[in-house]
Amino acid sequence: MIERIRQVCNGPAEVARQDGRYGHRDATAILVAYRHGLRSSELVDLQWDQIDFVQKTIRINRVKNGTGSTHYLSNSELGAWRRLQREKPPGPHLSSRSEEARLRRDGSAR
Repeated sequence: MIERIRQVCNGPAEVARQDGRYGHRDATAILVAYRHGLRSSELVDLQWDQIDFVQKTIRINRVKNGTGSTHYLSNSELGAWRRLQREKPPGPHLSSRSEEARLRRDGSAR
């Protein structure tokens, strides 16, 4: 039963990882959004200074009547963020402008 739950939960991330130009970024986004209950707008607004690699935490700024909070990151999430940081050009946001066309705040694909 537990193995089946893992397969269902990891399925979208595996598909994203194998699909297209931004596979690792998409898989990381799915993993983090699922584990921390993020809305698409919260995910797109994440910045590198919200991730603390030493303390293994991420600060989440909630958008709908929510209070921001700090969440602990698992080792798999931390490794995914580190790899993404190595592969990305420098800048405050986790995604570049060309990638934001695919990750719009409203979730639409225009």
